[in-house]
Amino acid sequence: MSGFDGYPLHRLNSGHIRAWLLIPMLKREMASFLSKTYRTGCVVLNPTLHAFALVDPRGNITELPPPHRKFAFWQLANKPSLKAGECACRNFWDPETEGPWGNRDRERERDIHHPHCQSREVSGEAWKIAYQSATARVEEKRAPQARPDEWTKQAEKLEGR
Repeated sequence: MSGFDGYPLHRLNSGHIRAWLLIPMLKREMASFLSKTYRTGCVVLNPTLHAFALVDPRGNITELPPPHRKFAFWQLANKPSLKAGECACRNFWDPETEGPWGNRDRERERDIHHPHCQSREVSGEAWKIAYQSATARVEEKRAPQARPDEWTKQAEKLEGR
């Protein structure tokens, strides 16, 4: 991670980034809030997930020079929670239960995102495998999925559970 080891990553949304860039007083207030939220300090990311500032434990801001390093969504400390009903993946289709992913009590309670949700580290690889498998099966005139729990099992396998 070079320079960011041990620091949580906090993404600002579009409104927050405007306030950060245009209102110096609010920028200091936001940095103070972040230093209280993340006792070790944090790396501040823009909405496109590029690191542009570092807030230390005392709330001091260090602007990071370009090129700004980009991070993946699953690495965020403030990614949306499935448990709190914040993540859109709660509405993703779940072939196993034939309903929304958010209806799974066990996954919701443990805050486990849908296998193809960007909040999950293996989502990109899981999607690629599912796509290739489904394409091959359809070309053979078979159902796209071998079994309803195929996506979940593949994500668990990729995560090494």
